[in-house]
Amino acid sequence: MRKLAFYIIPLGTYNEGIVNDVHRLLVDVFRVEVKVLNLLSMPEDLKNHYRGQYNGLRVLNWLNTLIPSREEVLVGIADEDAYVPGLNFIFGIADPNTGVAVVFLERLKTDATMDKLVVRVRKEVLHEVGHVLGLKHCPNRRCVMTFSNSIYDTDYKEYKYCRQCYSELLRLGYRINIDYVIT
Repeated sequence: MRKLAFYIIPLGTYNEGIVNDVHRLLVDVFRVEVKVLNLLSMPEDLKNHYRGQYNGLRVLNWLNTLIPSREEVLVGIADEDAYVPGLNFIFGIADPNTGVAVVFLERLKTDATMDKLVVRVRKEVLHEVGHVLGLKHCPNRRCVMTFSNSIYDTDYKEYKYCRQCYSELLRLGYRINIDYVIT
């Protein structure tokens, strides 16, 4: 099995409850060391002021310069809204080549209680981490790796990997807690 470790980096506003939950989630799913880094503000030049959103690709490229080691996965938790060219918004983005992912909270807050927000963040973190580890989008709408075109898609899927994605993770050398596999 491949050795894996995670860094979580809060971006914008530090939501202690969300960051702590993501920390517990990653420890529980992957049974690895997870460190929380200090809060950072995202550079204003990464923001499209006309749209009022951050350019997700530019945020990802910026985070690529901050990753402590190419042997770890860096997960940004950004209390912001973001987009990429061709999409009005994104919940998150990942780069499997560099081991960096970021989840954007603003759209996940839509009509959400704190409990619902926590569940949505779990789903998006596991989705983006799945991409970092080499998974593609999954056709199983319950699988965390299915593409979310709307918040309704996010709400429908589980924060678990389907059997096919689980098998692919194993093939790629990553073992996860079986509690996070759809039965």
